[in-house]
Amino acid sequence: PDAAAGGTGTVVCDAHGALLRSTALFPYFMLVAFEGGSLLRAALLLCAFPLVWALGERRGAAVRVMAFVTFAGLAPGDADLVARAVLPKHYLEQLDALVYERLWLPARRKVAVTAAPRVMSEWFLREYMAADAVVGPELHQVAVGRRRYFTGLLLGRDVQQEEAFGAKGCAVADVGVVSSPNPVDQLLVPYCKVRCLL
Repeated sequence: PDAAAGGTGTVVCDAHGALLRSTALFPYFMLVAFEGGSLLRAALLLCAFPLVWALGERRGAAVRVMAFVTFAGLAPGDADLVARAVLPKHYLEQLDALVYERLWLPARRKVAVTAAPRVMSEWFLREYMAADAVVGPELHQVAVGRRRYFTGLLLGRDVQQEEAFGAKGCAVADVGVVSSPNPVDQLLVPYCKVRCLL
């Protein structure tokens, strides 16, 4: 922690639950479904909430369900507009000032990890939080004529992990900040010298 606090280290943060106070993902998916899609899409996502809750909101299966309902058939431009114009306000309201000021802000290199599709938070994390890298699942796209659409299917994080940590995980962070044990925590384990559980 001292390395990060001194401004010479690398910090890796779980975006939801560490950098942001709330661990909830569903409200952000709902914003994208409603603002980027339609009232019908938002209603379908709301109907899927019992299944999401039963699966565990931050677990892979639940995230895949939310991603499919929210993004299937949605144009990347619509999702990008929501990510730039709507989501930052809500993210800033949930910002954990203590983590931001004491660990994130002074660090020389900042890496954010998210269980949600990267398109939802990458712009905010890079533009507002000055993240050097954002690791999160990508959304598959398909071309229909001259336009592209999301299929709602999630891809892996391998390329982003290489960008953030090196091809063999040789770039090790000084501090990893995560909420209570979750799938993102397991992703960070090989890359962090010290883990702080919130």
